[in-house]
Amino acid sequence: MLTAYYDKNRGIGYTVVRTHINSCDFSSDTYTFLADGDKDLKKFNIDHDRKFRIPLIKQAQAIAGKVTLFVSPWSPPAWMKSNNNMLEGGSLLPAYYQSWANYYIKFIQAYEKEGMPVWGLTVQNEPMATQKWESCV
Repeated sequence: MLTAYYDKNRGIGYTVVRTHINSCDFSSDTYTFLADGDKDLKKFNIDHDRKFRIPLIKQAQAIAGKVTLFVSPWSPPAWMKSNNNMLEGGSLLPAYYQSWANYYIKFIQAYEKEGMPVWGLTVQNEPMATQKWESCV
């Protein structure tokens, strides 16, 4: 599959990878990179992604030679939201605006440390949608 997408001679030759910050509707579970209430991001870690996602992105990098990484969040952690749920919409609470901005920085720095520089990001996937899966208005 990765050859079909990322190999420039035997496939399409894609050079961009879009991935998610935290879980999304395609994830096998709902997760974040923080413990509940860690407003200062002291225990932020991307260990969850080291099992499958990071190795997959690195395989794409190896096949393509170089890829541009583009990231988007589907939802902040539940405790940062008005509905206390990563699913079904809700909105980011003003008290967590700075924490959520710092979360992006921590994520980008962690991925860059793994050898996967982030070229760009969106601040929210589908920002006007309230879904039964991860979403935030």
